Amino acid sequence: MSHKYNVGLIRSKASYSIGEIAQLYSIDRRTCGRWLREGLKPIDIETKPLLIMGKELKKFFKEKQQSQKSKLNEDEY
Repeated sequence: MSHKYNVGLIRSKASYSIGEIAQLYSIDRRTCGRWLREGLKPIDIETKPLLIMGKELKKFFKEKQQSQKSKLNEDEY
């Protein structure tokens, strides 16, 4: 994830459709589809449109950021 997405824009108790997430962050809908394949969990996979809880979206972003971090040795900075 080369971008840092502002999680402050997300309301935890709200549900978001793919289109709403794409509009919120000014990204393509296909990016949201890729996030679903990478582990973003919708409320119910069977319903259309797919809805994602804000709490899950925040959790997904935080986990992605943590996975991008790397530990440094003592002689590195």
